[in-house]
Amino acid sequence: MEPALDPRLGALTFWRSQRSQILGGQSSLLCGRRPHLSPLDPQITADLLSNGIDVYPQKEFDEDSEDRLVNEKFREMIPFAVVGSDHEYQVNGKRILGRKTKWGTIEVENTTHCEFAYLRDLLIRTHMQNIKDITSSIHFEAYRVKRLHEGNAVSNGVEEKGPEAQEM
Repeated sequence: MEPALDPRLGALTFWRSQRSQILGGQSSLLCGRRPHLSPLDPQITADLLSNGIDVYPQKEFDEDSEDRLVNEKFREMIPFAVVGSDHEYQVNGKRILGRKTKWGTIEVENTTHCEFAYLRDLLIRTHMQNIKDITSSIHFEAYRVKRLHEGNAVSNGVEEKGPEAQEM
């Protein structure tokens, strides 16, 4: 894989292959990087800030001290080192989701290999209702307004036609 370098992004370089998109510049971003953080983490964080990229969860979601503690824990982990896979492998007699490399198998659910479990907890277990609310109030409303402006308003699954299109 060859990196697609973008000088505007600094340390935020992207590699692309058919199956993955990896953020970062070293393999230490992928496996076993906690508690020894990647040397690129501070640079990636600085690049996110300098480019005005808001990282979820924003501080305005800290409604009480418990939320603040949970969200701060997740903010300290950003950027997450995540490996995705839809393949199952046998490891020590157990079936695991993972990705085989020439160095071994990266287990998606193993927090010493990958931070997917932490990212899942952040998005699904901790902030699911917030994501639903944002989807409903912002994204669906934007879609609905766009559709209404296209002239084919749909109500309850039935297309409403203008008076000129109705038969007499």
